[in-house]
Order: sequence, then structure tokens, then C-alpha cells
Amino acid sequence: MKPLPSQMILPFVCWLLLIVPQATAQTLTPAPHVQFTLPLTQSQSASAQFLPAPNGDLWLVYATSSGELRTYALTLTNPTPPPDPVPPPPPIPVKLTIAIVENPQLTSLADRQTLADPTWRKWATEKHDFIGIIPNDVIDKRTGQPPPRLAPFLDRARSHNLPWIIFTNPAGVIIWEGQVPTTATELTNLIKQFGG
Repeated sequence: MKPLPSQMILPFVCWLLLIVPQATAQTLTPAPHVQFTLPLTQSQSASAQFLPAPNGDLWLVYATSSGELRTYALTLTNPTPPPDPVPPPPPIPVKLTIAIVENPQLTSLADRQTLADPTWRKWATEKHDFIGIIPNDVIDKRTGQPPPRLAPFLDRARSHNLPWIIFTNPAGVIIWEGQVPTTATELTNLIKQFGG
């Protein structure tokens, strides 16, 4: 089969863009066995058809004004789209140690309502190791220092906007931390997301 001659490329492309019924924004699919008028030059055209080739491509067949039958191969391309990005795996639920650090003097009413909600508290207590809601200035009167078990959480939250919630795994590694969600439902779902 011959490739399309150079003088036919521009009119042929214009024809594809204008009248191929199956054309879309992503792909052009000429219809086989449908007779159409093919522009050859600005002043000449021919009756033509696309015929399916054995390899899945198309043959462009048309007759010239002199009665000569010509055939050209049209290779159809269907680029494979790039694969969708692989989403990160969901966190594996583990038994959490949960601590919330707050400044009792500055905690808003909305945050107080969220922290007081029994739904997430019940879930955190029954399913996990819930240390509690820790005042940011708590001190052990015997030592004048924060209690040893609470000190890492207090240190972690010191530079953040309170109330600050921290999840650690059984090995003591922080697996998530951030500001307490604005609603009790969001807080419950957050605990379930990382700890089941």
C-alpha cells in the first residue's frame, strides 16, 4: 500500500476534522463501507470509501477523474493512556495510644463541646489506650515537672495550635497528629481511620 501523497494530506486532514461522523476530541474513527466525497485538490474531488484491512487498519479506496482506482493504507492509532496513579494504601488499623493536649484557658466553646462528646470518648476508651485530655501546663507537684508519661505529648504539642491530638502505635511511634477536628463525628472517624 502507498502512503498518502503530500498534496492530499492537508485536504484529507480537513475532511477528517469536518465530516467524519465518529470523530471525537480524543480520537478519529472513519466509518468503513460508507461512500463519501474526498477532496483531492482545491478544485478536484473523488468518490471514496474506507475498507477494513486484515491487520485492523483501513484502506482508503477512491477513483480518480480518469477512472484509475487508487488505494492507500491508513494506520489507526489508539495510544494507551497512562495508568491511573496508584493510591496510597490505607493505614493499617492498630491499637492506638491517644492523647489530646489543650489549653483550658483558651479552648473555644465549640472545641469544648467536641472534647466532651461521649461518642468518641467511649470508642477511644473501649478500643484504645486513651490517656486523656491533658492541660498544657500540668505539673507533678512532687517533682515540679510534667508527669513522665505525659511529657512527650506535651513537648510534641507545645509549638502547635491547641487542642492537639496525637496517635501513637504500641511501639510509641507517632502515626498521626494534628488539630482536633471540629465535630465529634469527624473525631470518631479519625480514630477509626487509624485505629479501627
